[in-house]
Amino acid sequence: FLPKVPYYMLLDAFSRRRFSQAFYRNYTNLSPTQLDGLAQDHYRALMQPRIYPGSLDQLRKHQDRDDLIVLVTNSLETLVQPLADQIQASATLAPRLRQKDGAFTGELEGGPLTDRSKAEAIVSFSKERQLDLSRCYAYADSLDDIPMLETAGHARVVNPGRRLRKIALAKKWKILIWNLGESKKEHTS
Repeated sequence: FLPKVPYYMLLDAFSRRRFSQAFYRNYTNLSPTQLDGLAQDHYRALMQPRIYPGSLDQLRKHQDRDDLIVLVTNSLETLVQPLADQIQASATLAPRLRQKDGAFTGELEGGPLTDRSKAEAIVSFSKERQLDLSRCYAYADSLDDIPMLETAGHARVVNPGRRLRKIALAKKWKILIWNLGESKKEHTS
């Protein structure tokens, strides 16, 4: 795996979609049980320690209002399931791996959720559930997520880099600065 890291970094810089398709081939021939075990280990070791307290505070506010919590990500559904469970997500929109003969093929069902496809998944989900997107909130930290942010009536940009910050300010999106200590909100003007 480590020798492929430079390749993955270059591919991700060129195309998030192609990166996802190439990276998820690493799961070829794993069983669902094996991937579930990896997901739990990955969550405990890498994801859980990096969850911003500000994000949990914000989630609680949405839950207190009985908002529908939907986790939308390009990470594999199996890998983010522990996070979805922790935040009590009502739904998860994420790519899934194809299976054949009890093992994963390394190919995605329906392709990755990047860029426009993430926004399309949200629009489709909202139509199925008869949700008014103008009342929805979206949180994102990547330029790749701009189409998704544009679908929501209440876009929130988290810890943006310089380019995303500039776009957020131009679009008057709220900018949130979260760290592992505590959260604070930055003004958009």
